[in-house]
Amino acid sequence: MTIKQLKLSHKLILNDTNKSREKFKAIQAFEMGTSVSEIARSLHKSRLTIYRWLHGAHAELSQRKKTPRKNIDGQSENKIIEVYILLKKPSMRKLNTVLHSVFGIKVHPAKLRRFLIKRGLWSWEPSAYFDLIHQSLASKNSQ
Repeated sequence: MTIKQLKLSHKLILNDTNKSREKFKAIQAFEMGTSVSEIARSLHKSRLTIYRWLHGAHAELSQRKKTPRKNIDGQSENKIIEVYILLKKPSMRKLNTVLHSVFGIKVHPAKLRRFLIKRGLWSWEPSAYFDLIHQSLASKNSQ
């Protein structure tokens, strides 16, 4: 029996109801190679119930714990701000590339943007392409 199976069996035994004992027996029998039809017959349950129990046990075992978000440490904060100022407001992609290649700092671009916004360094400015589109739309509407 694997560690995951032991955890599941321990959880089911702690509930200590007749239903949890039946679930445990069904899961054990299935792992031993018994068919779902045979398990259902022996426990006087429907095959659908047995499949639901097996699916629930599988989902519970494979459930992944969420990893907590990592904050940017103080040393990295200073490097990010320094690079941002030295590169004179680079794009997120360029800033991220420089931080990773020079300092080995890996930060998701969205997290980097939020960090810079909180410090008042990042503000959205429309590009020249945006201005061209805006002017062409305005001229079409005036005609």
